[in-house]
Amino acid sequence: MQRCREALLAQLIETSHQQQHDIEAADQETFEEFLQVYFTKARESRALSALPSEVRQ
Repeated sequence: MQRCREALLAQLIETSHQQQHDIEAADQETFEEFLQVYFTKARESRALSALPSEVRQ
């Protein structure tokens, strides 16, 4: 049973690494662009949460 679990874990690790590689390879935005989008969304989120609940709906 232990060998089976180790084989499964090894397979999951390999799959995870491949998925991470694929995600990173598909990422085309620069770090500066990422930060700009991130902070824009953060500001929008704070602005929405400041509105009364009946306005947000």
